[in-house]
Amino acid sequence: MNLPQRICLLSLVLPLCGILGAQSPYSLLDPHIGTANEGQTVPLVGEPYAMTNWVPETRSTEDKCIAPYYFADTRLTGIRASHWMTGSCTQDYGSVTLMTTFGALHTAPESRAITFQHSTEVAQPAFYSVQLPDDHETVELTGGIRAGILRARYTTAGDVNLIVENNARFHDGWVHVDIARGEITGYNPVHRIYQGNGKLTGFSGYFVVQLQQRAQSDGTWCDDRILNAPELKDSSCKHMGAYLRLHLSAPGDLLIRTGTSFTSLEAARSNLRAEIPAWNFEALRTKTTRTWNNVLNTVSLEGGSAAQRRTFYTALYHSQATERSSTSPASPTTTTSPSGTSIAPSFPCSRCSILCASSR
Repeated sequence: MNLPQRICLLSLVLPLCGILGAQSPYSLLDPHIGTANEGQTVPLVGEPYAMTNWVPETRSTEDKCIAPYYFADTRLTGIRASHWMTGSCTQDYGSVTLMTTFGALHTAPESRAITFQHSTEVAQPAFYSVQLPDDHETVELTGGIRAGILRARYTTAGDVNLIVENNARFHDGWVHVDIARGEITGYNPVHRIYQGNGKLTGFSGYFVVQLQQRAQSDGTWCDDRILNAPELKDSSCKHMGAYLRLHLSAPGDLLIRTGTSFTSLEAARSNLRAEIPAWNFEALRTKTTRTWNNVLNTVSLEGGSAAQRRTFYTALYHSQATERSSTSPASPTTTTSPSGTSIAPSFPCSRCSILCASSR
């Protein structure tokens, strides 16, 4: 190759190297910003404006002004399908928590909680993972708009558990386990926090949780009591839920997918089928990553430090979670009130807690 050809080649390659070497907005942002010092943000996983976000849970409550996750905490109680308004002081509502554990079955949040290190966390808009060495596992999750997949990767054989908590604050939730289908379903009624505090809003958070592997035993639970009944409703328990339990004969992965809805179990199941038709974790992660890149790349910054760009794109990321998607082809446009009246369900869908009609 002669000198002019080499110069021409370098003129093409060097700009490309600069582009490839620069951090993209997706890789630059930091979901942990605001999770300390009362920032009240959380590391959200899911598509922009998702109805349901997937959040590591360190505080097992839907009480007002308590976010699901705080950076100062060192114990994980599960992965929450959350509707928390990031950066707010309202409440989570209609949520459900999933937890995979190794060994003996412990169900109440303070009993199942496990120590983790922030140095092992990977937090991105479309993906979260954390190592839990005491349980011989790494937990990974990705999400879409109303559905998500949790993957628990075990490094040793043994008994493992899938624990589901419906997060009902007023002891009026419902949960059911079906071992033949490898499925846990339920709902968490939503209650008001301002005008009419404590009263029912007229809608619930419905969920369908499916385990890919075949379980050997199942049941429901009330705090730390294990129950044989497949169904639990309107209990006096502070915490309640259901579980599936199985034995891994060798190291391997558990896959759990969950669909959610604010209208019915049927809609939650339809949303799950629509967003996750197959047990493909990477396909959903790739789709959600692509969606986030399209959104974040609409804004191009010039100048400023890396820290300033990180702050900007993190704020842009959180701004995509202050409104929630309100349409779904899988859900009916009305539901039935306790009195039998047909109503259009409403729920807080923005930072200002505006009540808006939903068809999810």
